[in-house]
Amino acid sequence: MSWRDLECEGYTGFELWNYVTDGSERIETIHDVFRFVFTPDRFIDHPHARNPETWDRLCSARRCVALGGVDAHQIGVRIGNRVPFRLMAYKRSFRYLHTHVLVDRAMTGNLESDREAIYSALLAGRAYVAMDALAPAGGFRFWADGNGAPLAMGAETSAAEARVLRAVLPRPARVRLLRDGTEIAAGDGVTELESRIDAPGAYRVEAFLDRHGRERTWILSNPIYLR
Repeated sequence: MSWRDLECEGYTGFELWNYVTDGSERIETIHDVFRFVFTPDRFIDHPHARNPETWDRLCSARRCVALGGVDAHQIGVRIGNRVPFRLMAYKRSFRYLHTHVLVDRAMTGNLESDREAIYSALLAGRAYVAMDALAPAGGFRFWADGNGAPLAMGAETSAAEARVLRAVLPRPARVRLLRDGTEIAAGDGVTELESRIDAPGAYRVEAFLDRHGRERTWILSNPIYLR
């Protein structure tokens, strides 16, 4: 039931990284099935390569917000009001991939007000995707300094209005700054990265950590659009 007409209009964004779907697409052997079910934190490395490639192409022409989704499916056996046996438990699955939403005020506990704040931030692209199972990603920041107030993730303006892009991470990582999908700056084992702006484009950040003997995607920012 695939749907590939991403050139159509009328949508704000898409799910860049689906924890279960992108993970299951890597399964090639019975051994992989057991690894995915019982130790998914050691199995899943990155979103499928076609996803960020497609996203960069879309963002070079128009805004497109990226989200991350767990797509959790708990499988269990219920006995009375308990489920003593379960595979891929919700409690475990929701520890992994998160969409961090940057709202402009603290949550109040009021459903209507808080929902509006979250939806507004998502609509504006003030969010980033993180595999928090690798390391907590709270505190990540990505912005542009220019002629006025700093431009946050999701902002769209003339390239003449911004001079420097900056990213700050909560722990050292390998970091890449991309413009329309092409790397223009990078750092290894750093908590900060900055780069001067010399051309228009959709700018975003990727961060990676080494875990279980290999490099794995940790953070994917939404772009800042400089046209």
